[in-house]
Amino acid sequence: MSTHNLDSDILIVIFSFLSSSDLTSVALVNKSFNAIAVPRLYHTIYFRDSGLQKWPNLPSPFETILKRPELAIHVRCCGMSIMFLPTDELICLIITEISSLPRPPMGNRLISKFMNSCIESLSTLCSNIHTFRFIVHHPAFISILRGKKRLSKLQLSLGLDDITESDAEMLSQITGLHTLDLHQVPLGLCRRLPQWISNISDTLTTFRIRTSQHLDEALFIEMGLSRLSLLEKLAFPMDESTLRIPHFPKHNLPNLHIVGISSIPNWSEESTSGPRPGLLEPFFNSISDSPVSSIACGFANYADFVPDETISQIVRHFSLTLQRLSFTNADISEKGLTELAQFCKNLKQLTITPSPVGSPTARLTGSLSHSSSLKVLIIPPRRDQWSSILRSEGYCTTLNIKELFRCAPSIQVMVVGGKILMRDARPSLMNSYGPDNFRVLSAPINRFNLAFREKYGIETLGMD
Repeated sequence: MSTHNLDSDILIVIFSFLSSSDLTSVALVNKSFNAIAVPRLYHTIYFRDSGLQKWPNLPSPFETILKRPELAIHVRCCGMSIMFLPTDELICLIITEISSLPRPPMGNRLISKFMNSCIESLSTLCSNIHTFRFIVHHPAFISILRGKKRLSKLQLSLGLDDITESDAEMLSQITGLHTLDLHQVPLGLCRRLPQWISNISDTLTTFRIRTSQHLDEALFIEMGLSRLSLLEKLAFPMDESTLRIPHFPKHNLPNLHIVGISSIPNWSEESTSGPRPGLLEPFFNSISDSPVSSIACGFANYADFVPDETISQIVRHFSLTLQRLSFTNADISEKGLTELAQFCKNLKQLTITPSPVGSPTARLTGSLSHSSSLKVLIIPPRRDQWSSILRSEGYCTTLNIKELFRCAPSIQVMVVGGKILMRDARPSLMNSYGPDNFRVLSAPINRFNLAFREKYGIETLGMD
């Protein structure tokens, strides 16, 4: 069989495994290969500002689309990370060029050419975009999102002190979104969030706010999250200044499965007037009727032990549905771990950062041995001065890892320090097969493909 009579469906499957550089090569084989490779090449476009600095004379993909408008129909996903612009003169130049005003003296012609080609191609030609990752620190790029009726997934990080009223109004009128991911939300957009959420309440399934100094409890109540009947994933930061979690009345979100809370202050930090065991309880009470399967909580500073009352509440509300629980930069006491292991029969993945207090290995082995469902244990590094103490204590030595595997027979995979440690229970020549006869296989996490991580449920939840 020659390359000319291969079925197009077969070629599409084959080409799905090729990288961009390989697709560029096979597109030159013949017309049939080119017809299938080109749509895949231009399906996703992601451009970083480093491209402007390293290869200033290299045509950008947006410039290519301007020269060949027929390629624009293939663009479905677009990502931009533009965080560096050299001069105020250039900013003035771009704004005047977009609004067709008389041009001031030319600043940086290369970057000016890129910005114009980018804005023109994405604004007028690429009308089929459904996924947009937008990380820019320049207000001129916001106009790209105008009129994108097929947009369903938007990740927006502006990095601006504020935006104009017209830009905020334009963003709030974007409808049909299934995923809305906001980072560094300026004040003008925060004021429009209730209107925006109302416009997409019939379609929104994932809503995440990473950081914003302008969020407060009143704004969360005004957004009316209880109207989001299709919401499946919810993640937001905690207000570190008031030490309050955004609270809204109890409501039923029948499809809410994944919850993430970030920037939680230290439980016992002196500035917080001692431990605050009731910090998370009001929020968990408000979603107690939802079938939550994944909870991820990230702490700003190392928080030692999560209060047992919080663990008891999680078990009380979500023991039947909880599959993944993550407390990044925090530990769980032996009592809390035992309660999770005994009552959360579907818990498959647990993420904690063990405290060096006492014997962490004995605490984990004594508690997790009660679980018959836990498959994956993830131990991320601590983010404060205790990291060196953990390393000097040798917590993650082979002996301790083997002890964890031996005492918790349900655990198949551990992720420690950027490595995946996997139980290998195949019989060797020296030992017969048995629960105590196994090897620990170790390799960097990037050596394992997506299929392996999906098999064991190794994924990032909530907010990182």
